[in-house]
Amino acid sequence: MSDYRIANRYAKSLFELAQEENSVEAIYNDLQTVIKVATHSKDLADLLRSPVIPADKKLKVLETTFNGVHDRTVAFFRLLAGKRREAQLVSICEEFIRRYEDSKGIARAKVTSAIPLSEDILEKVRKYLKGAVQKEDIQLVNIVDEKAIGGMVIEYDNKLLDLSVARELNEIKKKLIYN
Repeated sequence: MSDYRIANRYAKSLFELAQEENSVEAIYNDLQTVIKVATHSKDLADLLRSPVIPADKKLKVLETTFNGVHDRTVAFFRLLAGKRREAQLVSICEEFIRRYEDSKGIARAKVTSAIPLSEDILEKVRKYLKGAVQKEDIQLVNIVDEKAIGGMVIEYDNKLLDLSVARELNEIKKKLIYN
């Protein structure tokens, strides 16, 4: 089964259970922490992916590392360890967070530009995206990349809107080469 399908199934089940137990917010916060720690700790990521390390040892590391999380989060770690799905923990957490944000009307977008964008420009991007994704809360991250030369690249909802000068120059280059 693909990682996406696994993440989708486990995240959906956890999200529905959390809704029934009124623990969505607590689990959401726990899983955000899991993602931050797992993405910043190569050792933890390697441990979770390792087929050599037994599931019970992985579970002990998770319980120790994330001491103080909600009981349902710990039970979820145990379920994943029992089903040998520890390697998919981060993707399951990401899918849970996507479901949470979707339920709250939150959309995330990444805006890449050659220079930091002003609040005025970011607000215009936010306004455009509100209409495009039909959500009120648009959370933008501005990433600076000099390779963009000018303009911006907006990534949202698995879509890419490339308004960069670099793309324009590449298209002109292609036209000159192929014509």
